[in-house]
Amino acid sequence: MQEMTTSQQIEERLGPKQSKTGMQEDRRLATATRDQLGPDALDPSRTAFPCALLASDRPFQALNALCPVPPLSIYFYIRLRFPYPCNRPLLSIENVCLALRRRVDGTHGLEQGRKAEKRMSKQAHAAVLIEPRKFEFQDFQIPEIGASDGLLRVEAAGLCGTDYEQFGGQLKNTPWDIRPIIPGHEIQGWIEKIGTEASNRWRVKEGDRVIVEASIPCGKCYQCQKGRAVLCSSGMGYGLRISSSRPPHLWGGYATHMYLHPQANLHRAPDSMRRDVLSLCNPMSNAVRWGYERGRIGMGDSVFICGPGQRGLLAVVVAKAAGAGLIIVSGTAHDRFRLELANVLGAHATIVVDEEDPVARAKELTGNFGVDVVLDVSAGAIEPLVQAVEIVRPGGRIVLAGLKNRRTLEGLVADKLILKEITLEGVLSSSWSAFDHAISLLGRYESELVQLCTHAYGIDNAEKALKSLGREIVDGKEAVHVHIDCMS
Repeated sequence: MQEMTTSQQIEERLGPKQSKTGMQEDRRLATATRDQLGPDALDPSRTAFPCALLASDRPFQALNALCPVPPLSIYFYIRLRFPYPCNRPLLSIENVCLALRRRVDGTHGLEQGRKAEKRMSKQAHAAVLIEPRKFEFQDFQIPEIGASDGLLRVEAAGLCGTDYEQFGGQLKNTPWDIRPIIPGHEIQGWIEKIGTEASNRWRVKEGDRVIVEASIPCGKCYQCQKGRAVLCSSGMGYGLRISSSRPPHLWGGYATHMYLHPQANLHRAPDSMRRDVLSLCNPMSNAVRWGYERGRIGMGDSVFICGPGQRGLLAVVVAKAAGAGLIIVSGTAHDRFRLELANVLGAHATIVVDEEDPVARAKELTGNFGVDVVLDVSAGAIEPLVQAVEIVRPGGRIVLAGLKNRRTLEGLVADKLILKEITLEGVLSSSWSAFDHAISLLGRYESELVQLCTHAYGIDNAEKALKSLGREIVDGKEAVHVHIDCMS
């Protein structure tokens, strides 16, 4: 039997009983959509979709012509994902595409209808950490928005080592030992509601895709005046510092919606960037600040990175972009997959510390001179810091970014810091400028960074996501970068 053409398939889906004008319009929109995006038009990895289709007064008929999903389900997906005006050139629509790809019956449409009805009743859904290693999934009333604040429709929340420590109750005696709490401090999404003053201050409007910084600085204390918002005395911040018991409750990224405090910091994000890659923005901004802004990595420098976690791997990208002449990454035997990724991303050499002496190897690679910058992003281990004093050259810099679980340092000969005039600097979190650089780097290296994005889970699978990140379980392949997909 001869295969039907795209136009014939569309006509069959539209049916002969529609008015001639409406049928022609639906056919035109559907054909234009299929032709513009090609055979992978319904691939959920695609993040762009023609605005004309969604802005049309007949978008659902045209979408229905493309894929046999119940029209009601399509309607709810559009309303759910795009509650704002469709007046931009490109709109992020991965999950709509995912829905369209599913060849399902009316049960799926009914399920999505129930979810949409719940959202339309002004309810937000969130994963709430009520005690170590225990989540409850709760619904919260979506708050009213005034002139100076806003509401975010959360797209994704990236996970890092701090999320895992928070989950395991390992943040005692820190400002982050708070429960109940909605975790998630690496946040991206779309502006769903915004006040006039907030729109002018943040320079964004409803429908804009944004990155939200974790810190909510007061802007008035000594640290804020010095440009160190992460050390703000107000102690406010998303996902770590504010309990979900505090109104309006939506203070973290493991949720469908998040409240945008008037003092929050937002960055406009590209509409066309992949969701998983954009969720690397926070760790990339850390790598920019730690390696480039504070470590001052520059043209021709030699760099030694301790720890091939996501921040260590992103530091490879930062060092490469800064023009480093030699990039070395160290890790354990358990990190072989990540060390391979380091080579792919631009490292010149990798060291398995279980099998060879990192100090001797670094001296061999630098002609016994030492490296210009050591960046320690290893978690829990103190040996890399002790070794860094031997690895760095006289007059070099050591940047310490990996938390050591409050372990005391043994084996460090402090006199060497003086005699070699080594600069040792502790760093925490990011900066406004680092976020801007990070967004640019994500766009520049997007195709390479996809390899780091190994796992995504829905809000109700937050526990599994964290166990995967912490290597408690192996879900398919080894986890490198994990994010909560708040749209699934």
